[in-house]
Amino acid sequence: QEGVVREYLKEYSTENKDKPFDARIAFRSIGAAASQESFLGPYLNDNLREQLEKDILAFTNGFLCFPFPYLGTGLAQAVAAKKRIQKSILKLMPAARAYINAGNEPRCLLEHWTSAIMLAAKDQGVKPEDLPGCGDMDVAITVMDFLFAAQDATNSALTYAVDVLNTRPDVVAKIRAEVMKNKDKEIWSMVRDSELLQYTTNAAIQMLHHKPPVPMVPHLALKDAVLGGRKIGKGTILIPSIVYSARVSGASHVYDPERKDSDNMFLKNMIFGGGQHKCPGRRYAESLLTVFLAVFLSDYDFDRVGERPELNEIMYYPTLFPVDNNFRIQPRAKETI
Repeated sequence: QEGVVREYLKEYSTENKDKPFDARIAFRSIGAAASQESFLGPYLNDNLREQLEKDILAFTNGFLCFPFPYLGTGLAQAVAAKKRIQKSILKLMPAARAYINAGNEPRCLLEHWTSAIMLAAKDQGVKPEDLPGCGDMDVAITVMDFLFAAQDATNSALTYAVDVLNTRPDVVAKIRAEVMKNKDKEIWSMVRDSELLQYTTNAAIQMLHHKPPVPMVPHLALKDAVLGGRKIGKGTILIPSIVYSARVSGASHVYDPERKDSDNMFLKNMIFGGGQHKCPGRRYAESLLTVFLAVFLSDYDFDRVGERPELNEIMYYPTLFPVDNNFRIQPRAKETI
């Protein structure tokens, strides 16, 4: 994550210099590259990286189209992109199995999952492909879901972080001071040690409370239940508003990394869902946002170009963004780093 963030921020600052750039579009590439490296890492090449980013964008656009999957429509293009993504991942499965079978340690999610499937199959005395939900297509579909979800949700989080922190120089100063205190260490190693970047980590977590990337998280009731005094029957589909939940809880009114009711586990405000639907990518999102804040704020100065949009001026794509995201960034002077 740190390598990706540094590479892309350097590219943006070099290419744009004093010219503004659209953070939503730029940070989408950071989200795409970080998720691809985490999930598929050693199996990537430049062509596959580019194809996956294009196909996931087409797949994302399918959620914003009219539901007519006819030739040439946005939805038809999304379906075709989904098939290409799955096919690309399926091609990598034999190589991942061969690598794990050779006794090597996993280097990415695909290999970790392959290793877990093979160990479970050995324990149960069955073939790996006979384990429920563990066939190659099952893995390909789920990895595709992870690539899609990680890219769009983190893109929203990174964009809103810059939007909010542009108005909070006090928070920016505290994050910079914390990173500088440990400047002899790599960012990724500090993120793993919660004591070293405690304020920065809290800043990332509270940003997710303050500006939830997703507006809603559908849930299916697996049994009869009572929620908010209402009886919910088994099989009912619930679509709670995450944005509304954040606002009524108070977390959305004032951005404060030092809140005493910080809800770091996301139990009161279910930004990552709850129950069996709890998002397995929560730690990934927290980590990437923390790394981004540490690298971006310690190495770059930034400012918004134009007026900041009002609170309710949002863009749905299909995660949430401010309607305007034009910023300038430039490397900080060496004596200030």
